[in-house]
Amino acid sequence: MGATSQDIKIFTEDEIKSITRNYSNLIGKGGFGEVYRGVLDADDDLVAVKRYIRQDLREEFMEEVSIHSMMRHKNVVKLIGYCISESTLMLVTEYISNGNLDDILHKSDISIPLDIRLGIAIGCADALNNMHSRHLSNENLIFHGDIKPANILLDENFTAKVSDFGLSRLLSGGITQYTSRVIGSINYMDPACLHTGCLTPRSDVYSFGIVLLELIARKRAKEGDVYLVGTFAKANGKGLRQLFDPAIAEKNNIEILQEMVKLANACLILEISKRPQMNDVAKSLRVLLSAVKSRHESSSFHSILSTHYSWLKIDKEDKVQLKKSRSLLKRNDSSSMILLGLSDVRKFTKKELNEITKNFSYQFGGGTPARFYKGTLEDNTAVVEHFSLDKRMRIAIKTAEALQYLHSPATGIIGHGSVAASNIFLDDNFSPKLTGFSQACKLIKEGEVTESLVSRELLEKILYDDSSRYTSVLMNMESDVYRFGGVLFAIISRENNISLDDLIVEFTKAYQTDNSGKAFFDKDITAQEDITVLEDIGRLALKCTISDVDEMILRPTMKEAAEKLHIIRRSWKEHRTVESTQATETEARASTSAEQKLPNLMRHLYGYRRIQL
Repeated sequence: MGATSQDIKIFTEDEIKSITRNYSNLIGKGGFGEVYRGVLDADDDLVAVKRYIRQDLREEFMEEVSIHSMMRHKNVVKLIGYCISESTLMLVTEYISNGNLDDILHKSDISIPLDIRLGIAIGCADALNNMHSRHLSNENLIFHGDIKPANILLDENFTAKVSDFGLSRLLSGGITQYTSRVIGSINYMDPACLHTGCLTPRSDVYSFGIVLLELIARKRAKEGDVYLVGTFAKANGKGLRQLFDPAIAEKNNIEILQEMVKLANACLILEISKRPQMNDVAKSLRVLLSAVKSRHESSSFHSILSTHYSWLKIDKEDKVQLKKSRSLLKRNDSSSMILLGLSDVRKFTKKELNEITKNFSYQFGGGTPARFYKGTLEDNTAVVEHFSLDKRMRIAIKTAEALQYLHSPATGIIGHGSVAASNIFLDDNFSPKLTGFSQACKLIKEGEVTESLVSRELLEKILYDDSSRYTSVLMNMESDVYRFGGVLFAIISRENNISLDDLIVEFTKAYQTDNSGKAFFDKDITAQEDITVLEDIGRLALKCTISDVDEMILRPTMKEAAEKLHIIRRSWKEHRTVESTQATETEARASTSAEQKLPNLMRHLYGYRRIQL
């Protein structure tokens, strides 16, 4: 059994119960067990929890975890962690919003244009190609073993994510292995694997060929006693065209669909060695997609599959090159890690960039050093989406939590004093880092408190001994909340040609006049389903920036602001609406009750309620 990746988390049963709210949201069920939707408390990300029925397959389960943890590819479902105990086996993966391809194709009437179907096929082909060729350093390849529509998940952009590595095998040296226990989905299984027990990446190619036919016909691999593979093998001419899904069988698509059938048939060749590699399949699919988008004449793609007849020859050449590559990597181990790290980095041609961005038609950011354009990769992945709403909400939450930490006894209660978008730096993962501490001041000096809690007696002592320090810190803390509200406005508007105070004034007027800040929202994040979320953030920002002295008690603490943002994001993720009025009333009550905890002497001080006793 192989080792798991170090960043895979091991969950306890109690943690899983918390994540799934005691298994309350069942989203799937099968012969293996059940799948539940859950929420990770740390960042409110949705996850899927797969709970297995059988508890006697621990070795097989850990083998699945080991193989899945090796995969780091945008078209493979991300493994987050697992739980293994005496009574349960569970996997925790990222949640993929649109379900699986089988349900989309055969249990819904969702329209799927030909270019989207090709994108799904390309995503799956890229994932398989990565599995079949990625481990040059240790000469191991991954055989998935159960490729079918039910194991191809689709995200909100219909980007394919390959899942379920329960039948996968690590093929040492890339050498075909044999087993006497053949298991899998019979309707998608390679006949060679079924009859001889051989385990080879080319069996994944066969299964993929059937998936490709399902995408073309929108019919199951087997309906009654009729097999889709056999139906396509017998069809030609008009009979073949009648097998195409009518929704995509328009005149301009016919020859492209015919080429897709040829590619699928090549994958389904019974002689294993004559089947194409997934790399060749992915390349051919990209050419077909390009033809769909440009609507080339039929003469422009007559040679797409002509290379299939020379795959055996190319395969031999590839093996020679593969040996050279492995030799090079063995001679320089340090370089091998660099090369493997770059294996998923793609170099684009100018023509490809033009196609991806539709001739750079949609600019949504950038300035002097660079401009950013929105685009879509061949597998339907949205790219150059550098500042999505989800990223902005993460930045807001993490910044609020950073300020909450500064305002806590753990730091000695620090008021930052210079909170601004320009003092929030972002790393490669868009994680915010708060900087600019030149105006910061600390309430409790080293040695003044030995416990984690701050007592009223200590605050009174500091007030009498150093009232200027007390006042400066509290004013900074109050300023932090106000200026954080300005950061929230900036995040949802992306307005950079207006001062903080003017931005707050404009948003305040908009909410007073129209009860909405929609006119100021950044157009790049104003999808109809996201307006409610933006309005909630806007209203929180309004509360943070209350200027009326009599109403300033309604400003939230940074802890309350962080909690509110978590609620907003979690509700957005789960497609539920938060009742803002209820939250407001709750926060107001909490604010009023907090006032009574403080000694009378401090109630007149500006910002006194920022301190948590």
